[in-house]
Amino acid sequence: FFYYRKSFLKRTLKAFLLKDKI
Repeated sequence: FFYYRKSFLKRTLKAFLLKDKI
């Protein structure tokens, strides 16, 4: 559960960074 949540958070952060980049 924790691992899955961590992965989800990481993915969200990555998407946010990508959006900010564009």
